Amino acid sequence: MIGEYKEKIDSLSGQVDAMKVTNENNQALIGEYKEKIDSLSGQIVEREVQLKDLKEVLAARLENSTKKNAELHKQKGKMKATNKNNQTLTEYKEKVDSWLVSQSTNHQSEPQAKEEKSLQKAKTERKSKKKKLKQLLKEHPKATENELAELLGVDSSYIIELRKEF
Repeated sequence: MIGEYKEKIDSLSGQVDAMKVTNENNQALIGEYKEKIDSLSGQIVEREVQLKDLKEVLAARLENSTKKNAELHKQKGKMKATNKNNQTLTEYKEKVDSWLVSQSTNHQSEPQAKEEKSLQKAKTERKSKKKKLKQLLKEHPKATENELAELLGVDSSYIIELRKEF
């Protein structure tokens, strides 16, 4: 019996020794895993810090972009207003230019119109004097050029010119 117990004790001792080796191996693995976990935890913390920094940079860029966008919209509004003013001024300038051209044309045609009126008036006056001269010649057939000129109120050379037209 004692021999049996000794065998069982030896067998159990072998198992305990094997468990001690397994336990030591497990403890070593646990140590390695703890180091890996610590290392990965450190990397996670670093990544979180980097992520936080990136978020701050992106937020700042977004804020700057928003400000620039708002500024550009203001400039766009001002440019639209300026463009509209320029269009209005261009239209006004075209109207003024057109008016100036028409005024210039009118002023240029005024002397021609005055000259035409003056010529027309002279022709009408000449016809009238010619008619009167015919009438005077009928009434005073023996009158001289000087007498006829005096009756008409013109120069005697004018009477000569009128007689040539008969």
